[in-house]
Amino acid sequence: MTGEQVSLGAAEAFYRASFAGIRFIHDCGVKKQHSESLIPPVEQAPSNNVCKWLEDTLASAAAVWGPAFSPARVFQFSGLAAEEPFGPNWPVLPESIAGEILKDIRCLHFDDCVAALNAAAGAWNIEVLSLETGHMSLSPQTGLILAGPSAIAAAVKLFSERSDLEWGKQVIVVASRPDTRHIAGLAGLFVQSDGPTKLLSPNAAPHGAASPAYAVFKNGHIGIDEVLVSPDAEPLAVAFAQNARDGINDI
Repeated sequence: MTGEQVSLGAAEAFYRASFAGIRFIHDCGVKKQHSESLIPPVEQAPSNNVCKWLEDTLASAAAVWGPAFSPARVFQFSGLAAEEPFGPNWPVLPESIAGEILKDIRCLHFDDCVAALNAAAGAWNIEVLSLETGHMSLSPQTGLILAGPSAIAAAVKLFSERSDLEWGKQVIVVASRPDTRHIAGLAGLFVQSDGPTKLLSPNAAPHGAASPAYAVFKNGHIGIDEVLVSPDAEPLAVAFAQNARDGINDI
């Protein structure tokens, strides 16, 4: 197992953002693989051993939604079994912090995916920026690559307004920062995708324009028709996305 120990602050942000997703599942009736019955609502949380309940709930959710609820995927832990969402680098929250998280998430309620995404972004102290997307032409065959949390948010709004688009098949998100990777994972839930978000690290292919394209190809994309990046994206992620688009036709 490699990687740095996750700080309590980052773990708390992850729990708060994740439970915005749990609230969304129950408030908005997410049906995928019986999510509502497999993942308990916060009203069923116990008054003690709250940290264990939070962990167990996210483990159940990660089995269905992958990077939306898996610290291993968000923080890019290595050396773990594919189905293990936590691992030794994940800290145990003090019960006082776990109790405060539970108290706060009991007050959350969402009417739509945009509100849920904004709450998850807020947990990571991300201010979602408004992006112009009128230039984009999306069809069920469009391959879309995203970089930056605000680009993810803009794409979520677009996909939520179209029943003919499928996030899990059409979208790849490039990110290495845990906050952005987590928002990307939750985005698949918020648009009620048939499959989890496909995530790539910009470090996956550092050797020129063709390598990002090949990494995208290996992730199941045979074409990139649109690239959407936002000012809050990592520069490496922006370069990766643009190089992947430019090189995909050479694969």
